[in-house]
Amino acid sequence: MRGRPPKVETSTSPRIWLDADGAPAAAVEAACRYAHEARVMLTLVASRPQTCPNSAFVRSVVLAPGNEVVSGRIAGVLAKGDVVVTGDKTLVSTAGEKKATALDPHKGIALAGLLEETLGKKRVAVAP
Repeated sequence: MRGRPPKVETSTSPRIWLDADGAPAAAVEAACRYAHEARVMLTLVASRPQTCPNSAFVRSVVLAPGNEVVSGRIAGVLAKGDVVVTGDKTLVSTAGEKKATALDPHKGIALAGLLEETLGKKRVAVAP
């Protein structure tokens, strides 16, 4: 998927976009686990491949390296009601303008609880 824009879902369900380049491993892991258990689409966007579990609700998009490429791509697809996990101040501002929610990736394992609170979607017990 290198260099291609992420395919935009036609669903009106909120999605989670994670700027994985600057996110700690604990935040990526927590977001992946939450997305799988809550059955919410999560897209990891980065300039290098990311390790994520095999789940129908988690996908990874690898873009060419470059200044602001990842945040620019997320900003282009972010929609009202979506959640973006990023430390990029410009992307946080864009999220506010688009009526999306921005969460700090440095919350680590607490991120899953913040996602649940923000999206109102409870996690369900699922087989790994």
